[in-house]
Amino acid sequence: EDLVYNYEESICQIEDFLNISNRNNDFVKKFFSPEKSKKNIGKYKLYKNEYKEAFSSIERELKEFLYL
Repeated sequence: EDLVYNYEESICQIEDFLNISNRNNDFVKKFFSPEKSKKNIGKYKLYKNEYKEAFSSIERELKEFLYL
């Protein structure tokens, strides 16, 4: 979600982590479009009743990785 909603900041953090400083601007957003991806965030809510037990397990076991 950070990459979708905070694209530039996230890219800078990734570049810092990888110790790269020059992005090839021809490829920026070529393979990943934050605007297109925004429609997929929260899509799990459509299946919340169907997969309630699985979601509960994920929330319990991986809570540090979730936006709740």
